[in-house]
Amino acid sequence: LNLDINFIKSNGAAQLASALCSHSSLTDLNLSCNSLGDLGLAHLAASLIQNTSLKSLHLEKNNITAKGRTHLLVSLSHNSTLHKITLSRHEF
Repeated sequence: LNLDINFIKSNGAAQLASALCSHSSLTDLNLSCNSLGDLGLAHLAASLIQNTSLKSLHLEKNNITAKGRTHLLVSLSHNSTLHKITLSRHEF
């Protein structure tokens, strides 16, 4: 599902996260070039704990800092299906 450059912010990420919890066939999600920020990534990260189908997640250019990446790392310890994450062009 390609949703890059759609002006998605943290509230939109929360809705996507809710859908990811129950969606069992989506394998690739591109959210590049939106405005998710750390809060949006926190919503998505929480959904990755339950999601068992997503294999690839693209998050380039979303104003994500170390705080957001920490949420993601915690969720990945509970997810064995996500194999590719792109996070380039963020503040470190």
